[in-house]
Amino acid sequence: AQGGVCGHTEEQVGKARVMQVRRGRSDATKEATAVRQLAEEIACDDALLTVFFCSSRYDLDALAGALQGAFRGPIMGCTTAGEIDAQRYHRGGIVGFSIAPSSAEPSGFCADVQLVSGLGAFSPHAAMELAQGARRRLEERSTIPPGRRRGAFALTLIDGLSMLEEQTAAFVHEALHTTFGESHG
Repeated sequence: AQGGVCGHTEEQVGKARVMQVRRGRSDATKEATAVRQLAEEIACDDALLTVFFCSSRYDLDALAGALQGAFRGPIMGCTTAGEIDAQRYHRGGIVGFSIAPSSAEPSGFCADVQLVSGLGAFSPHAAMELAQGARRRLEERSTIPPGRRRGAFALTLIDGLSMLEEQTAAFVHEALHTTFGESHG
């Protein structure tokens, strides 16, 4: 899903910002059950971003429908050959995390999620337009004054079967000058 939200107010500028990160997993083989179990562990009404990694064995259309119904806010994810959580390596399930402001102090964290289709046609120019659009949207949402904003990163999830992971990651890195978590799965 595309979109984004920002989790802070003017009062938080200069104060410590705390984020709540919820982690969860499900080994259920049915999409609706797996998403329901994952949501029980990580869903929250004020999530600023939800990220998941799931088995390619799932019916991805059914999984997408269940995810859209279970989570609010931006969500991103990809398929995997195996899923890793805090305890062990899994196969055939779904793992994920959500980021939300703590109940005591909103975080200042903003997210902008964009889907890039047709990686074969993705170019440095397209990456630059994507990056500029993301920066603009995040700046529009932010109430923190420009001189007080700190840090940014990009989390990229790239289809490993495209055989274009390194090229796509290089274009995104060049456009943003920062990346994190380039999943090539």
